[in-house]
Amino acid sequence: MKNQFPLGLRLTFWLSVIGGLVFGLASMAVPDLVAKFSGLPGQDLPVYQQTGGAILGFTVASWLCLRTSKWEQVRIPMTGLVTFSALSGLGAFYYVVLKGVVTSALVAVLIYSIVLSVGLGYYLLMFRNAKKG
Repeated sequence: MKNQFPLGLRLTFWLSVIGGLVFGLASMAVPDLVAKFSGLPGQDLPVYQQTGGAILGFTVASWLCLRTSKWEQVRIPMTGLVTFSALSGLGAFYYVVLKGVVTSALVAVLIYSIVLSVGLGYYLLMFRNAKKG
């Protein structure tokens, strides 16, 4: 099935899939290493693993969005992806900017979350407005 979505949206889905695999699998497989790179205490490693599971769930949603060409089938997953990315970005912003925990892992999460939130949010609004007009 040919995907009729704009290239920018498809690239955003791919970014979500690739980044989700990296962050999600790392959080699940080596949570102590993720904690070390993030500069956080790492005392609650199961929380890192649960977060990795959530990330992988959204990764699957992005993959499924890549496999369809119908707006109705991506609207709800995209809303979840935007919400998750925005809240993840807020969490990273809190640690990097407000708490001063500036590590490469947290900065990467912050940038990744902002890019996904802006990209997915843009297309979500674009398609919603196109349906109204």
